[in-house]
Amino acid sequence: MNPEKKGQLNREIILFMTAYPLRYYFLAVMLAVSAYFLYLNTETGAIYFLFFLFSALTLNFLKSNFYKGIYFVMLFSIAMAYFARPLVLVNHPELFQYKKIASTTDINTINEALRYALLCTFFLAAGFILVVKSVPDKIVSSTGSNNFMLRNFSIINIILIFLSSIRLALALYANVGIKGEASEDTSFAFMLRLSSPEMSFIIYYVYLSRYWARLNMRKRVIVLAMIGLTTFSVFITGSKAFLAIFGLCIFFSFIYRNRKIKLYTFSMFSVIGTLLIAFSFVMAAAVKFSGSNEAGAIIAKAQTIVNAGSILTISDDITKRMVGLDGQIGSYIISDQANPKIKNALEESFSTKEVLLHTLNNVVPKVDFTNKPGSAKLASLYFDGFAADKLHAGAIGLFAGIFFMSGSYFFLPLLIIGALIALFFIYTRRMKNDDFRFILFFMGCYFTLRLVLSGNFDIILGELITQIILLFFYIKFISLIDIRHNIPVRKKMAANANTL
Repeated sequence: MNPEKKGQLNREIILFMTAYPLRYYFLAVMLAVSAYFLYLNTETGAIYFLFFLFSALTLNFLKSNFYKGIYFVMLFSIAMAYFARPLVLVNHPELFQYKKIASTTDINTINEALRYALLCTFFLAAGFILVVKSVPDKIVSSTGSNNFMLRNFSIINIILIFLSSIRLALALYANVGIKGEASEDTSFAFMLRLSSPEMSFIIYYVYLSRYWARLNMRKRVIVLAMIGLTTFSVFITGSKAFLAIFGLCIFFSFIYRNRKIKLYTFSMFSVIGTLLIAFSFVMAAAVKFSGSNEAGAIIAKAQTIVNAGSILTISDDITKRMVGLDGQIGSYIISDQANPKIKNALEESFSTKEVLLHTLNNVVPKVDFTNKPGSAKLASLYFDGFAADKLHAGAIGLFAGIFFMSGSYFFLPLLIIGALIALFFIYTRRMKNDDFRFILFFMGCYFTLRLVLSGNFDIILGELITQIILLFFYIKFISLIDIRHNIPVRKKMAANANTL
């Protein structure tokens, strides 16, 4: 082989085998997408390049890999919500998802929404970075209490098995939590708040990734069985997240640990992840529309969906679920309508007062602080076109929510949200127990991702508050049992010491 060609091949192999943090791959993908859109439309490509440039520069403002990881999650969430959808919508504007509002869109409106998303990104990032940079980074070393989850494996699993069984029973026998189920009985729906699937996933991910070698066979079987049970409990509700949540545990873990990944590994994970996302969307739709809990009916419906679909329709179905861009375009159309009734209703729903009251509705069970429809309900009415009696929660994305909330003063709530996210992670950073620190890290990142994608402050914030309250309650409860359990052991050790 020619020495020059051999040297080039060696360099390519080295590049392919070199490991990089996930944020580097994110920037590389955004740069490639920028070049693609520059070819299609100069203005669209310029907006993408500015987002890439802003992301690359501001990531370097943060010295700590911990805060870089959180900031990367923010940028990744925005990219998924606003900068993934144009891959379909620019070439196929007729696939604009809110047909009740408009049958199609156009490149100028798409660019307007992208410009607004880029501007909102500046202020959200500014709020986060300013707070992180203004507070001294206090690194707390892990203590011996890191064995808490391993030492209390039995009681933790008794609680999780009990709560997961309740969730499963409510879904199977009372249709509680089933998406689109009109006959749902909400009498016991508050019990779903006692344990969320994402909390179960993250706890069992910790056991799987950190303590697997220290677990005996019986405990390993319990961990794997509970991961499967939690996945099934989400799957039967018709949710597309039955695989995604556990995938996010892995994704956020890589970010938390600042793990570097080789290019070929990243390529392999990207292909597998894409196939799993497509599979989860198809299966969730099959569960939702098959009208049966029987495996045969679900599989038959899934085959029908796959046979009727194509790469374009599947890509459209996936990207339109990341509702940010379509929601922003729909917000412009509603704002420009001659009849301001819908706009006024949305502005009232996104007001600070209504957001707080609906958040309290979601935190406090069996108490209604307001009977007015929340933003998710109004989105399903005015954007999706569902009937008022349809049990459906829509979403329009974070920046569209801010658009209705504050109008021309949109930068103020974005600065505040960025600052509050930073404060949450500053507190998380100072947790002494590394397991609890990672669990809170996951909860904060998952909250950020969902908030950007949905814009439903009340629902997302209510669930986060409930999860944090219950998490610390369970920790205190388990700690109390742990202390009482260890008292006889300590007394025996002290007696032996006195005897000696």
